[in-house]
Amino acid sequence: MIIQATEKDFDTVYGILSHESVYPFLCDDYCPKKPDDDVGFIFLKDPTIKVLLPNKDSVFAFIPLSMNMYHIHLGILPESRGKLGVSSGKEAIRWMFENTECVSIIGFFSEDNKPALRYCSLIGLKRIGIIEKSFKKNNIMYDQIIFNVNKGEI
Repeated sequence: MIIQATEKDFDTVYGILSHESVYPFLCDDYCPKKPDDDVGFIFLKDPTIKVLLPNKDSVFAFIPLSMNMYHIHLGILPESRGKLGVSSGKEAIRWMFENTECVSIIGFFSEDNKPALRYCSLIGLKRIGIIEKSFKKNNIMYDQIIFNVNKGEI
């Protein structure tokens, strides 16, 4: 069951996004080396951002780019990777299409984040393009892979 997180869920959201197996993959060289004490709080404060908790170990944040298109951010702890993580991802995407005016979800994932690239494919997102040399990590410029899914495709 999907829970739409609020500020009262900050500890859960923070615990996932700041986890040592998640935070390094969310960040580029611009981010602090260690998570700030308020990682995820800005998502919870903004009523236009949908923060979903499909299980106790996963958080999906959907940031509107327009009324109908959202940018996906995700964090999944090791305990919920695998089949549970895949079903949770699909459930979160379906929730967005059923409970908002969203008709398109887009994500940008660094080419060096192989687990995220594989996960996107497993939950039904399609690779639609590349933004060349747009993600700097450890002083190396990586391409970002663009993924998308539209309403009715999952």
